Amino acid sequence: MTGFFVSQNQTYKIEHEKQILWSPQKNKIGGDNRGYINMSNVKKGDIIFHYHHKQITHVSIALTNVYERIRPSEFNNSIWDELGWQVDVSMYKLNLDMEEVRSFLQKHDTEIFNTRGHVNQMYLFRLTKEQLDYLMTYVTSDIKKSLEHDISSTSSPSVTLITHTSKKHSAKKTQSDRIDYLKLHELKSKIGKLGEEFILDYLTKKYPESEFDIIPTSNNLNTLSGDDSAGFDIKIVNKTAPSITLIDVKTTTSTSTPPFFMSQKEYQVFKESLDMSNTNYYIYRLSNLNELHKTYDLEILGPDELSEAIFTPNAYSVSF
Repeated sequence: MTGFFVSQNQTYKIEHEKQILWSPQKNKIGGDNRGYINMSNVKKGDIIFHYHHKQITHVSIALTNVYERIRPSEFNNSIWDELGWQVDVSMYKLNLDMEEVRSFLQKHDTEIFNTRGHVNQMYLFRLTKEQLDYLMTYVTSDIKKSLEHDISSTSSPSVTLITHTSKKHSAKKTQSDRIDYLKLHELKSKIGKLGEEFILDYLTKKYPESEFDIIPTSNNLNTLSGDDSAGFDIKIVNKTAPSITLIDVKTTTSTSTPPFFMSQKEYQVFKESLDMSNTNYYIYRLSNLNELHKTYDLEILGPDELSEAIFTPNAYSVSF
């Protein structure tokens, strides 16, 4: 078990609401950052102390190994790369004044404090064994039991765990040079696949098999004969009263619901369904998706809502 100290400022509120730690993988010019390297080494079961406004406000335990995650949209900070590190945690209030523990922490410090005794401008610090043992004396036995229970009762999330390998980047590279678009696409596709799987399970439980056929049509749900060009992900056929419901799933891990994108085919199928008496088109919009706990918020947008929506064309401008 390793101990960490996280300094949270502008991300404090969002990270506490989502029960996560998140950082970029590189600094603004594409170089290594000690705090981000520390993030890449967090393991399930590690202890983290949370610092904000001169208070150690919480203690938490890492419920997962670090994994790659797209920047939460709530951060709304274009300074940071979109691709980062994330750790899911379980937090408990501590409310420990920094001045009460500063003297001991400084005597055994290698990362947290600068020569003037101020906390360094860095996101995540590795605690020494002496610092971790000392801070744990301020954690009550009840919280310690809760931390132990949380880690013992939590299974690993359905995400790809990573092993950090340091890669040097030239400071002369531009923002676009540093973005791994393939990796971003893979992560977004994975979130989309999870959303479709959750909705298929939701529909299967909701609609009785004797009355409805639930037909997965996307490649994510039907790897043998799926068709992502169909314009929808799932089809529901009502056996008793001939009618068809077409469902397309849009998924985000954000707690907010930013605009989503529809392909030309999805938009075409939706528009055609408006003129069909026995066919309805729905968007199942998942937000706040939590892979670890398999929870999400669901908004169902039917023909009435979609007919009132504003559809803005979106395309790339290509030049040479």
